[in-house]
Amino acid sequence: MLTASIFTITGILVSFILGYFLKIPPDAILKAIVASNIAGFASLLMVTFGHQSRSFKKYIIPGPTMTWLAFSIQYFAVLYLLTPEIRQWPAFVVLAVPLICCTGFAILLFGPIRDWIMRVSQSKSK
Repeated sequence: MLTASIFTITGILVSFILGYFLKIPPDAILKAIVASNIAGFASLLMVTFGHQSRSFKKYIIPGPTMTWLAFSIQYFAVLYLLTPEIRQWPAFVVLAVPLICCTGFAILLFGPIRDWIMRVSQSKSK
């Protein structure tokens, strides 16, 4: 929890600093940070629920490489769709890593939801 918080705060600060140098307005950076958390949360849910479906797990995400690929494609697609300000390649390439670091809020929110999903699936299997 502490690591996610530190990475999130660092990612937010670095995003604003790099946005300043790229001449991206602060409200656009804030929008990109929110979009990054939405994209990360949606991607985590997709992968989690995908592993519960036998056919989805067998054909789309059979192993860790395909899981990370599916997660990354969905994350960057949602981020790209929600933030028109970073659709230019220089801004996208420079802000990709700091925005990934900003997803700590989504990770912290996802933990209790993942626990609830596991409790429900284990109670169904009894």
